[in-house]
Amino acid sequence: MKNKLISTPKSIGSAATAFDPFVVLARAEKELTEIKGELPVDPSSNLFKAITLFEFENGALITEAVSERYKTFVISLSRQFQKEFNCKTASEKATAELAAISYIRTIEVQRMMKNYLDQNSSTGVGVQFLALLSKELDRANRHFLTAVQALRMTKQQTMHVNVRTQTAVIGQNQIVQSNNQ
Repeated sequence: MKNKLISTPKSIGSAATAFDPFVVLARAEKELTEIKGELPVDPSSNLFKAITLFEFENGALITEAVSERYKTFVISLSRQFQKEFNCKTASEKATAELAAISYIRTIEVQRMMKNYLDQNSSTGVGVQFLALLSKELDRANRHFLTAVQALRMTKQQTMHVNVRTQTAVIGQNQIVQSNNQ
């Protein structure tokens, strides 16, 4: 038996999984025409999956990361960061969402600490709880500041330097000297 090249039909190359955005959008459109009344929010529905494809416009997924009380605010804050830092790319918009989530985490941890301290009683377990919350607060603050710093850095103007010399040391508060001989 000789080895033959197996040819595959062109249709296999164009086949897609159930998670392909084009397939999900087509199925979601069909689901949308079949429902009456309130839209389903079942995460397994194609309609929900289609909504997530527009995450940076509608914030469907970012709300999954925060408590009910902060869902509207986190979408608003993310949009404000996107506007403030003129986010155009997906990575910039995702970083804006991370900054918003981290800010909300900071608020949530501070609220938990306040609620515990308002009880005016402390136990050994309570002190450990506060220590854990303190670490979480530091972590959330670092995540927030790192995300904001990353957004700022993406928007900084690049500096172009052209140096023609044998030796140049460039650093903070230093100058370039050229030894033309």
